[in-house]
Amino acid sequence: DIRFSVDGFTKETFEKIRLGLNYEEVVDNCLRFIDIRNQRGDKPRIQVRMVLQEENLGEEEKWKNFWISKVSKNDVVYSKTLHSWGNQLSS
Repeated sequence: DIRFSVDGFTKETFEKIRLGLNYEEVVDNCLRFIDIRNQRGDKPRIQVRMVLQEENLGEEEKWKNFWISKVSKNDVVYSKTLHSWGNQLSS
């Protein structure tokens, strides 16, 4: 398995959460990996994950529909809530 964490559907949201990363570069790299994997077969299984946070809650459905349309039926697209690491993070 390989997992991609793409925590926003829009550039603004993604770059607000993933400081220092470029939305277009990350999405393009994920899509390129998916294409290469598809050309070679069905392995590894791809997981695309969104960690739900205040900034991206309104984007979850659009995000999920986008990524489901890009991966195969054996891949996984899912969201999960933000983990606090023993309450060390404040919300």
